[in-house]
Order: sequence, then C-alpha cells, then structure tokens
Amino acid sequence: MTFQQILDRDVPPIVAFSRSLANQGIVGAIFIYYRHEKICGVFEGEEIEATDGWTFTGVSIPCSVPWDKWNHYLAQRLGNVPLFA
Repeated sequence: MTFQQILDRDVPPIVAFSRSLANQGIVGAIFIYYRHEKICGVFEGEEIEATDGWTFTGVSIPCSVPWDKWNHYLAQRLGNVPLFA
C-alpha cells in the first residue's frame, strides 16, 4: 500500500465524520492519529485509547480547511509520520 492509497482510503471517512458533526452544529478541529498503514480522525476534546495502538501525528485539521482539500492538506503534513513502520 502506498501513502497516497492510505489517504485515498482513510480521508473520505474522516471527512464524512466531520460533515456529520457539522450537520449537528458541532464544529472544531479534527486530530489525526495513525497506526501501521492507517490514519483516523478524532474530534477535538475526544480521546482515543493509547492501548488501541493509535498515536497522535501532531497534525490537526482546523475547521477552516474545506473538506475537498483535506486529502491535499494531509498529504503535505503527514510526510514524516511512520505509517509503514
């Protein structure tokens, strides 16, 4: 699996999650976590169990970034994340 394939697979559900929150009137940053060949998004204020093997990437997507730009936004910022380790 390539880095781009990971983004193509995992970013659409993260966008859908954010849209769902926005439709409920909940707006905020989405924090990006990773584990081997996977990324996920967690709404600010929520926590993900460290025991599940997820690690915070240090990247969050502010609500000001349009949803159709998230793939590109993450591609620019996740280059140093060890997705393949």
